Amino acid sequence: MWRAFLLQSGDSWDRFEYDVHVGTGVQPTDVPPDQYTENFRTLTQKRIDAVGWLGSAPTIFEVRVQASLELIGKLEGYGFLFGRQFPMVPIPKLWLICQFASPDDLAVALQKRIHVSRVNPAPFPNV
Repeated sequence: MWRAFLLQSGDSWDRFEYDVHVGTGVQPTDVPPDQYTENFRTLTQKRIDAVGWLGSAPTIFEVRVQASLELIGKLEGYGFLFGRQFPMVPIPKLWLICQFASPDDLAVALQKRIHVSRVNPAPFPNV
């Protein structure tokens, strides 16, 4: 679905970053810090599917087959954590890419100012 979205609308952004880590993660407190505790912290951070940039303005993207209230909440959480981690960057727009969305999910996303793009997966070219 992401590929289909990029084919339709990808030119609207200057660049994309993928698997963007936000939040503090979990730092084990009962052992001294070393490479393993840092790896654990990194692994427990939240991970955004993609961040699109138009100049200095970010857009946070999550891509799933089915929209859901849980995913809407996750996007809001990512927006908060991103803003806290990067306070000098404009507040990010939130965008959900999906194939299916119920009317209720769309209504909540609209209320929360989350953009929703429903796309069908793009077929892979014959090789």
